[in-house]
Amino acid sequence: MRLNCKTALLSLAYIAIAVPLAAQLKVGGNAAVIRGDAALEIGTQRKGFLLPRVSSAALGVSPLDTAANGMLVFNTDLNRLMIKNSGWKQVADASAIEYLWTMAGNTNVDPALHFLGTAGPQPLVFKTNLAEAMRIDANGNTGIGTSNPSSRLHVNGSLATNLVVATNSPYAATADDYTIIVTPAGGAGNFQVTLPPAASGKGRIYVIKRFDGSTPRPVEVVPTGADDIDGSASFSFDAVNLSCYTFQSDGVSRWYVISKQ
Repeated sequence: MRLNCKTALLSLAYIAIAVPLAAQLKVGGNAAVIRGDAALEIGTQRKGFLLPRVSSAALGVSPLDTAANGMLVFNTDLNRLMIKNSGWKQVADASAIEYLWTMAGNTNVDPALHFLGTAGPQPLVFKTNLAEAMRIDANGNTGIGTSNPSSRLHVNGSLATNLVVATNSPYAATADDYTIIVTPAGGAGNFQVTLPPAASGKGRIYVIKRFDGSTPRPVEVVPTGADDIDGSASFSFDAVNLSCYTFQSDGVSRWYVISKQ
């Protein structure tokens, strides 16, 4: 009888000790010091924590196929940490993070290694408000407002280009210009519009229009340096008929007059 009582007392004492330990557990050194904010603490400065090592196939069968969200394992096929979050997903390591494009921009970018795009024959799609706004297809054609671009640039809608009003001569066309409206603010003689070097932008186009014939100043379009316009040192048109001409660069040393309106 005494033995049974002793056994019962020991059992009660064990339960009394075990109940609080069930909420907080420390394994390893300095076991007497337990943090109150950790349910499980591993006290060591020389050893690591070894997660369960499982194959990819094991993640798809019981019990891991229905594991709770937050469970961690090490995938031996991929050599990656995996976390359950509505499915098993890889935990990104430093090498994966290195290739992410951040919202604040990236540093140390190597164009030979880093790019924004696809690695296969799929289009690169840009969306706003979950609706497609632009795409670059596998052939390099860019479509705005269309998912099936047929040209290098296919715009399904209106197109806007820059327009400037030149009132003082000489006016130097810049890379920001497209249409130049010549409206002299008085003065006499030719109103000069100077084109940039043809070599600065192959295919670049300028539209130059004479407006307001109240001041009879012809427009003289002048290239830079040794460049020419259709083989001539300059190109002039009068102020009477309010003409409009389009010029395009060959990317070397010549501007061509490609249209008149």
